[in-house]
Parts: sequence; C-alpha cells; structure tokens
Amino acid sequence: MATLVASAGLSTQRNPNSTIKILFMVVFGMLATLGIICCEHATKKHGEDAVLVRQCMDQKGPIEIYQKPDGRLVNVCQIGDKQFGIMITEGKYEVTSYIKEKMTRLSQVRKYIESMGAKPIKIY
Repeated sequence: MATLVASAGLSTQRNPNSTIKILFMVVFGMLATLGIICCEHATKKHGEDAVLVRQCMDQKGPIEIYQKPDGRLVNVCQIGDKQFGIMITEGKYEVTSYIKEKMTRLSQVRKYIESMGAKPIKIY
C-alpha cells in the first residue's frame, strides 16, 4: 500500500479505491452531460465492466437500441472486436450496465436481448 507524506511530516494512508472512485466520478460527469444519470447498482454489481460500458456509450454511442416490454431501453455498444456492452436505461436513468463476456458475436447479443422480450427500435 502506498503512503503519502504530508508537508508537516505526517503520513496518511492512500485509499486503494480512490482511482476507481475518481474514474467513476469523471464518467458520471460525462454521462450526466449527455443526459444519462448513472446507477450505483451497476458499479456495485458489475464493477469495472459498468465503467467500460459507460465509456463506450460516451465515446462511440450505441450500435443498436431495443425496447423491452416494460418500456426500458437496451443499448448495445461494441467495446472491442469480440466484446459487447449492454446499458439498460429508463428515461434518462441508467438501470444497469454490464458486459456479456461469453457473447463474442453481435448475433448472440441480439438473441440474448430478444429473449428478454425486447424489440429492435434502432439498428445502425
């Protein structure tokens, strides 16, 4: 664990999660300017994956958007060649964001989303 030394000669412990918290705050700020309010659940449950999906949505935008029967939107972004992120939103609020690790093809992601009862509303 790193130790920071204050100018008065006192040492304080550095919080190992501070980098993640700062990154989360930056991404939250970027998404808030886009009109999406981040969800704490996504970060707690999916950790760094949720942050990566938010960054992908912010930088690249969704490649497909579906609507679930409950009205929520399922946004799909392509993080890498064989990696897809999913962000579910309700209005301007993020419900959750995660990566489907085992799904390496868009056709697999589509099948997964359609199994939720979601219908495509925008495919780029």
